[in-house]
Amino acid sequence: TAGEFTCPVRGHVVDAINHPLNHIYESMADLDKSKKYIVYCIGGFRSAIATSILRSNGIDAVDVYHGLDGGILPVAREATTSQA
Repeated sequence: TAGEFTCPVRGHVVDAINHPLNHIYESMADLDKSKKYIVYCIGGFRSAIATSILRSNGIDAVDVYHGLDGGILPVAREATTSQA
């Protein structure tokens, strides 16, 4: 969500783009089908759904298991915009 993406404590992955699940059908037109996308949200639930939708529409996407909190921040906080 927009709030997750702009969160100053968690931050977001550097150079990430924000495409919230509730707008995925509209925003997937902006994605380049020749690229591979890594999809995440804070907990991993919405990103799993988004990844499924993207893949079913011909976009190469993978989901970050356990999301930002459990999958990214514990091992790669320096790769985020986090201020924590």
